Amino acid sequence: MNEPSLKLVACPCCRAPLYSLVWDRFSSKWQVSNDSPPLGSDAEGSFMECRRCVRRVAIIEAPEHAEEPFFVAVRQNCRRCGAEGVTP
Repeated sequence: MNEPSLKLVACPCCRAPLYSLVWDRFSSKWQVSNDSPPLGSDAEGSFMECRRCVRRVAIIEAPEHAEEPFFVAVRQNCRRCGAEGVTP
């Protein structure tokens, strides 16, 4: 049986694909694909900006032993845009 090699993670605000992960068989971990938005950081922590709804999606960075590099946080403020409060 073949294991999946691509995982799509949806934006909790608009349900569009937020980022994707690809399976790295050498490290046995999921890696962020090149077409995913960059991981940003501000005073509230890590986040990604959804390319569809332009919302700031809070991200929790996973511990080193986890298979995935990070996860979408359970609590989200879907009224907040990604660029709010970010200093260029």
